[in-house]
Amino acid sequence: MTAGPTFTVRWSRLVLHGFGRFAGTVSLDLAPGLNVLVAPNEAGKSTLLAGITAVLFGLPGTTDPDKFGQGRWRNWFGPPRFGGELEFEAGDNKYRIQRDFATHRVYVARWSGAGWQRLITGEHNPNAKRRHVHYEQFLRETIGITSRELFMATFALGQPLPEPDTLDASVQQLLSGAGAASFLQALEHLVSGVRSVTKYSRGLGVTDRDAVKDGRLEQLDQRIAELEAEIARSQAAADSLEVLQVELNRLENEGAAARQRLKEVEDAVDAWNRWRALYLRRRSLLKDQLQLTRSWETIQKLEAAHQEQSRLLRETFPEFAALEAGADVGSDLVRLEQLQERVRAARDAAAQELAGLQERAAVLLREWNEYRTEKGRLEALEKELQNYSVFAAASPEQQELYANYTARRLRLEQQLSDARAALAEWREPFGRYREEQEAFGQAFADLEAWDEGAVAAVDKQLALAEQRSQVGERLRGLQDRLAELHTKARSRLALAWGLLLPLGGGLTFLLYQETGWAAALAIVALTAVLTVVTGRLRAPLVKLQQQVRAVEHELQSLDEALAAETRLRHLSPAALGALRERLLHRRQAAAALDELRRQLPPDDGEPELVARVRAAERALEAFLTATAPARERFGDDVENAYRRWAALSQQAAARREWLFSFARRHAAVETLDLEALPADTFHGPWRQLRNLVASVGPAPATVKELVARLEALPADFWERALESRDKQEPVAGWLAEADALRQRLDRALAAAGGDPAAARSRWEAFRAAQQELARLEVERAGVLRAHDVATPAGLQERLLDVQSQAAAVWQELERLTADHPGLPLAEEAEDGGVVEGKLRKLEDERERWQSQSEATEARRRELLQEQARLMGTHVINIAQAHEELVALRRERDALALEARAMALAHRELAAAVEEYQATHRLRLAQRATRYFQRFTGRDRRVELDEGFAVTVVEPDGQGCAVAQLSQGAQDQLYLALRLAIADLVGGEAPLPLLLDDPFVNCDAGRLARIRTALEEVAGKRQIVLFTHRDDLASWGRPVQLAEGIPAAVPADR
Repeated sequence: MTAGPTFTVRWSRLVLHGFGRFAGTVSLDLAPGLNVLVAPNEAGKSTLLAGITAVLFGLPGTTDPDKFGQGRWRNWFGPPRFGGELEFEAGDNKYRIQRDFATHRVYVARWSGAGWQRLITGEHNPNAKRRHVHYEQFLRETIGITSRELFMATFALGQPLPEPDTLDASVQQLLSGAGAASFLQALEHLVSGVRSVTKYSRGLGVTDRDAVKDGRLEQLDQRIAELEAEIARSQAAADSLEVLQVELNRLENEGAAARQRLKEVEDAVDAWNRWRALYLRRRSLLKDQLQLTRSWETIQKLEAAHQEQSRLLRETFPEFAALEAGADVGSDLVRLEQLQERVRAARDAAAQELAGLQERAAVLLREWNEYRTEKGRLEALEKELQNYSVFAAASPEQQELYANYTARRLRLEQQLSDARAALAEWREPFGRYREEQEAFGQAFADLEAWDEGAVAAVDKQLALAEQRSQVGERLRGLQDRLAELHTKARSRLALAWGLLLPLGGGLTFLLYQETGWAAALAIVALTAVLTVVTGRLRAPLVKLQQQVRAVEHELQSLDEALAAETRLRHLSPAALGALRERLLHRRQAAAALDELRRQLPPDDGEPELVARVRAAERALEAFLTATAPARERFGDDVENAYRRWAALSQQAAARREWLFSFARRHAAVETLDLEALPADTFHGPWRQLRNLVASVGPAPATVKELVARLEALPADFWERALESRDKQEPVAGWLAEADALRQRLDRALAAAGGDPAAARSRWEAFRAAQQELARLEVERAGVLRAHDVATPAGLQERLLDVQSQAAAVWQELERLTADHPGLPLAEEAEDGGVVEGKLRKLEDERERWQSQSEATEARRRELLQEQARLMGTHVINIAQAHEELVALRRERDALALEARAMALAHRELAAAVEEYQATHRLRLAQRATRYFQRFTGRDRRVELDEGFAVTVVEPDGQGCAVAQLSQGAQDQLYLALRLAIADLVGGEAPLPLLLDDPFVNCDAGRLARIRTALEEVAGKRQIVLFTHRDDLASWGRPVQLAEGIPAAVPADR
């Protein structure tokens, strides 16, 4: 909060349109002092508080509903108008702020005798980069604050109350003293000033980090370095040309030598490459020779293997030697095996089918027996259920009562007991109040004649008595002084008369002897002198006598005033004090009795409680009447009997459903008498069994007869059924086809012992031997084709040609080695690593001389360019450059001094701020202590450390952490801190306090003390209390929320 206003601010009227839960227009009129708005929860109290801050500081355009902005506070019905107005008084001026939240338009007007006069119009967006300077200046000059967060943290107290150690950072900054923004701005200004001079602000102790951008000092350093470099270049330019010429000559000689050595190395590399090409050619020919030799050996081996395989084929498989071309013996053997397998599989399937049908028949018979058993159990259950017919005949409502009989009866009896207890509890405060009233009448029966004004009368009588005692004491002192002064005055008068009379007599006698009239005059003069002297000597005495008479008159007036109160005039001061104590005690007791009367429940509560008792009695009676039939049969064991009936009914239903399910599963009907149904009614395995039974005898007519036939089947019935399957198709056709195949394959089967599988194995071995013979022929053709020849003789010819080429290459290689002695020897030629190493060494040497030659040439060109540049280089005025350098260094020293001065000012100001914060921390602790002691009624002290952490110190000096306090004490401590902060921050311009239901955890005693403190604060600043508690309505002036009130027209429209 910035320094500015020195007057009181008071909110007068708030109007909101389409804000929060209010879809339309609502208004709230406020008065000085303590205002109380009582409304239930979710009625919009917090919305009004948010509306005040939104009108003052703007509503950001964010759509995030969790943040303070339009997304959170625009009414969800989308009303056409979304804005607010706030009228307030600041000193003798009255202002009105009107704001359109959607467009951020704001209008500020001041009231004058001629109406509202426009002051400010424009757009004020709290999130905009461009600030509305005039509007923010208006806020500083009127309410002294421009930050919504600061306003909410300091002058608004909401629910739930936070922990005192979670004061937000902005409020903790305020704890350092009102107007903290001024020195912060000064510190920032000094930081900016230092960084404008130099980026190295950390070394000066101003910031924690250096800046990135250069300051003026670094720019000067760069210019000084550039100027020094220019001076050095100009001084060196003249000396460089001669050195360049010497270096150019040296490079010419080195370049010629490098080129000569490069040519020699290139010739050697060419010889080595030709030698390597011949060597590789010879190796390739030797490789071809080796491959041809191996292929010739392979052809010879393949010829021998082909002859051996043909012989074995004729001798091992004679039964297949005379086969016609295209005969498919293998397919016939496979077909024969398939037919044998199909016959076997069909017989196995028939056996498995009949075995499964036999097992299924056993299962079905077991299920039929289970059916008979379940049917018998159902009949037994239905017989037992006849004992519980009362429940079956009951309605669903009665059955629900029977099912919960015990709990329902207990609940109804408990409701009746609770209703009677509630009625007794409602009547109990009235009885206690009557007892307290009677005790009050008995305790203060002797004071019935004394009304509420008696305490004032007694206080007045005591004050008059005290005043009379003081006046009487003063009168006695004056009388003592008067007696003492009277004695002194008589002595002085006697002395004066004793001196003046003889003197006057002698003078008169002398004058009388000379002239008689002179003597007369002397007598007159003597008389006058005696009168004057006597008057002067008696003047203090007369004055004191007047004071005595005035005090006596005052004392008489006090006596009359004391006598005026006839009931009190005979009482001594001690008796008056005792009477005063009794009257005050009676007043306190009357207040407690009146508080007890206010806490009585409303008078209209008793009829409702009586009706509740009667309703509970009727409900219990109706319950007992509804359950009478069952109670007559089972007594109080109704619920157990009902549960037994329900369990039996459930079991019977389950058995019945099982029987129906059996009937549906086997016959697709719902009946309990399956035995009488026709036998063909059953489906699935039943029907298969019926057909099987009918094939060996008469068909059963009913289900009962079918079951009886199945239970009486003979032991060999299933074996005879299996044997009859071979005479049925397709098994009979498969057997005939297999016999025909055996006749056609008699030679092959005979060689294999009649086993089709063994015959097929010999056939497959025969086919494998034929395939191996074909493979040998293919492999021989592949070898010949790989060398592009058609016959083995052609392959032999190719081998001789390659051998002759290899010999010719070897001769040429020997001639090249003889011409170039540096080439590898014969034994070295076999070591490829040695050859490649020597060749790489030569190539590296060639590249080295090539690089050296190129580098020498490049350096020579650079020197030629440098020589040309130096010949055309502009040389600066070195003397003038030295003068500029001196001036730049002088300017740099001045800037460095300025930076050090600002850094010193920053350190001194920071130290002053720290001292200032310590002083305000003490003031805050003292103010918070006063409020906290008022709230709690205990002599506890609040202390703040340097980090503004809060500690409560007990009267014995023991420190207490905030977390150790009760929740109510924590809330009161936080309220005390907030009031103290508001006092310090507000300073000479106290802003109103906005309290949103902050007293949830306070008991009655602490609420009374908080009320007293708030009433005292309300004498200096306006307070607006939003609460849902009706008992807080008497704390201040009640205010009401009006809806549908049209807002004023903006001042500029």
